[in-house]
Amino acid sequence: MDITILRCFMNSSTDVPELVVKFDQYSPTWLRITLDLPPRRDLVLDATYLQTYYQKTELDRLRKLILCTVPESGNYLDPCIYLRCALSPTAVAVGFMTSECDGGGETRLEEIVRTTVRAAAKAIVETWLDLCSQRWRVTREVDRPHLKERDIRSKLKTIEIDIVHGLPEMFGGEIADRVRAELRPRCFRGFNV
Repeated sequence: MDITILRCFMNSSTDVPELVVKFDQYSPTWLRITLDLPPRRDLVLDATYLQTYYQKTELDRLRKLILCTVPESGNYLDPCIYLRCALSPTAVAVGFMTSECDGGGETRLEEIVRTTVRAAAKAIVETWLDLCSQRWRVTREVDRPHLKERDIRSKLKTIEIDIVHGLPEMFGGEIADRVRAELRPRCFRGFNV
């Protein structure tokens, strides 16, 4: 399994969403992607945030477009409940599985990545850059401690999940246990990991 993650974090001076681009390739014919701008505020409590970053940007159309135009695609729900709830309502979380018997296989998956996935990833990154540069929202001084604490917990939980679930699959249980034993006291001090 090959996993590639690009995650861009923001500091507490702004509440602009972060950027996540993640590719999980399980085989030459099976790929899962996550393209998202995870929220940094409670969307139920902050309707302006929801409207500014998700409704006006119309990012939900990307997922719908992929599902409608690529027959080998399907929605993907991560087995980890925490990761599912950390995604935005417009997240592109899609899996692609091509088949050798249909004459596609690796070649078809490469074509999907080169055309559809590339276009969707480019649109997400461009939207995020636009939000960062043109709609910069300065966080009120009273909100910064809460936002900073939320960001720290979110980062640590994401790292923990990647380590707990990813390392054993990639390197085996013994090596994963040794790495976790070294990281736990250094990275997760004060948090229940």
